[in-house]
Amino acid sequence: MEKLTGAEEVLEFSRADMTRIVSQRLKEDREKRGTTALLKERVDLKKKIHELEAANEGYRAANRDAVKRGILDPDEWEREWLGTPDGRICSICAGLVGARADLPSGDFDRGGGRGPPRHPRC
Repeated sequence: MEKLTGAEEVLEFSRADMTRIVSQRLKEDREKRGTTALLKERVDLKKKIHELEAANEGYRAANRDAVKRGILDPDEWEREWLGTPDGRICSICAGLVGARADLPSGDFDRGGGRGPPRHPRC
């Protein structure tokens, strides 16, 4: 290996430095994009949860109103947990399909609580 002159040493040092800096910045950029994507996914998930809860609370309110107005007789009708058996449903939700709850706002049997959603994206 030949000895580098002063200018060549500076040039070589600068190249190594630049490579290290660029590599570090690229790594930070990848991490930042990953973090941003993760945060977006969490926001979308929270939004989905609130949408499902709002829709189901509206359904429960409609049931309460129908019972109160005499449209639905709670001795003849009940709520049923519905699900789509399409291979994407988890074992928890699959076990709740067909669970029953008293009108107007009783809890579902089999641990279903107030009703869907047990969790989103299922």
